[in-house]
Amino acid sequence: MLPGPANRLLSCTRCCTSKHLLGPVSADEVQKILEGFKQAGQPARARISDFIPLSNDGTPPESFLLRTENGRCTFLQGNGLCAIHEELGVDLKPGACRLFPFRPVRTLTGWDVGLS
Repeated sequence: MLPGPANRLLSCTRCCTSKHLLGPVSADEVQKILEGFKQAGQPARARISDFIPLSNDGTPPESFLLRTENGRCTFLQGNGLCAIHEELGVDLKPGACRLFPFRPVRTLTGWDVGLS
């Protein structure tokens, strides 16, 4: 990421493909993204179907993965930029996306952080 308030990606798009696990995205982050596009006058830009729920026990999901189309995140635009980042700002991007390429993993003894 570039330094400064713009905090823009270099647009290599490697992180935004199905080669990587695109998430997790919390239920709160999903709602903020959906509401953000709604408030921006673009409610069709993000749908709940853009997120894959990670729950199999019948309870409302607490986390999701970002859906891909043709191997790319649905929010990755043709110009190589993230629509969430570009239209709503970096603060509404899912935490996992903001952290990439760092990948924190909880272990029995604490947290390990690796690079993707």
